[in-house]
Amino acid sequence: MTTVTATDPQTLLGTSAVASDLTVLANQAATNISNGDVGEFHTTSQAAPANADSTIALQGSGTADAPYVLFHLNTIGQSNINVGYNLRDIDCTTDNAVSPVALQYRVGNSGNFTNVAAGFVADASQGPSLCTLVTPVSAALPAAVDNQPLVQVRVMTTNAVGNDEWIGVDDINITGGVISQPSLSINDVSLSEGDSGTTTFTFTVSLNAPAGASGVTFDIATADNSATIVNNDYISNALTSCFGKNARA
Repeated sequence: MTTVTATDPQTLLGTSAVASDLTVLANQAATNISNGDVGEFHTTSQAAPANADSTIALQGSGTADAPYVLFHLNTIGQSNINVGYNLRDIDCTTDNAVSPVALQYRVGNSGNFTNVAAGFVADASQGPSLCTLVTPVSAALPAAVDNQPLVQVRVMTTNAVGNDEWIGVDDINITGGVISQPSLSINDVSLSEGDSGTTTFTFTVSLNAPAGASGVTFDIATADNSATIVNNDYISNALTSCFGKNARA
């Protein structure tokens, strides 16, 4: 996506077209790796006790100019999606660089990503030979990601000036709330029917909230009460799969 050092990750909204960019760096026990990547670390030999738990992590470099971790979400039936995690400086070596980290999303698996401003951290590292900084991130995603079969969320850093540090993406917690379904109601109608001919009674079926892109369907049917068909009080009617989308149908 870039070969420019110190690129703001918020400006990188596309994806790389190079298939070989996907790598696996797992089961690592130390952070003295300088070629950059997305990695998975167990207890690091250099780490302070506060950084001893396992985590995935990002490190930029000239061969990993914009490493990121990608999450695939199914938000069907969910709204108010919130993405939370801790960014942890796990690099206790003498490496020292400003480490920006961006949070981005897109609906589906194609097209550009969109930045989540509340998720941007300008520098998630704390300097050479120090590895205790933990930066919590918690950001709400917009309503566009609600009720979608696929939402992609990524956490990305870029190649910094200097020796890049490993930044853990830990304690990941993505939450949402169940979408409340709109309810239907039908109004009462009063009208003088007269002594001859027919009179049309119009009833309005209403939703208490917009139904969303897929709308709602409902059935209607008349039934005897004080007025009856046998006494020619009304003409029966029944409809199926009536469609409604907005607040009224």
